[in-house]
Formats: sequence, C-alpha cells, structure tokens
Amino acid sequence: MSEYGYIRQLNKRKNEGPKPRPGETVIDVDRNNRVLGNPFPLEDKDDEVARARVIALYNEKLEADFAIGGPMFIAVKAIARRVIAGEKIGLNCWCVPRACHSDIIAKKIVEMVQEVQPDNPVLRNDPPPPPAPKLAEFEF
Repeated sequence: MSEYGYIRQLNKRKNEGPKPRPGETVIDVDRNNRVLGNPFPLEDKDDEVARARVIALYNEKLEADFAIGGPMFIAVKAIARRVIAGEKIGLNCWCVPRACHSDIIAKKIVEMVQEVQPDNPVLRNDPPPPPAPKLAEFEF
C-alpha cells in the first residue's frame, strides 16, 4: 500500500478545534448519528466531572455492544476497514479537542487497524494549541 489511511478527530463548531483537510471523509459522530452518537446528554459543557461521566456511560454502552457484535461494533469495524483500505477519515463531534466519546471510538478504530497494519499510526490528531499565556508572564 502506498499510503496508510488514518483518522483524525474534528470539531463541528465554526470557530473551534480541528477542521477537515482536503481529501478527508467526514463522519459525524455527534448525537445525530443514531449508532455512534453519545445518547447521554451533557447539560453543561464546562462541567468536566459530568463530561467524564457521560463518556464513561458511553464506553459501557460501546463495550456491551462490542461483546455481542451489535450495530456500534459493525459501524466501528466498517470505519476501520475504510482506514485499512487507505481512506483518510475525520470523526466529527462538538467536543473535540476536549474529552469526547469520539476518543473511545478512535481508540477502537486504532486497535482494529493495527491488528492488520501494525506500523500504521492510524490516529493523526492535530497537536493541542499552546496554552494561553498567563497575565503574570507579561511585563508591564
């Protein structure tokens, strides 16, 4: 294969987070995706404890689905096959780059792809932006 496929996690908000690059196929994994969307609502996007809780609930649901080869397993496996075939895929949600259920989806895809292509790094997320300077770091 001349070039490995990969996945990246994208942000759906207009002015936030990573966006699709030319040649990437975008798959929305927000709540509108009835199979891979997180059905557990996050009431306050700034509540990191609640965010961790809804992601943990999603992980439990995904693991239970994987155990029986359910629709989530089938959807994740289909994405992994597309990556193995060389496709560049962006998983699009509102949370990224914050903790997101797409982190779990991405991890599962990485595991599946690396069973077949152990040298493929698979996940090619953008590096996080540098932290904003603190006011004390400026001299006046």
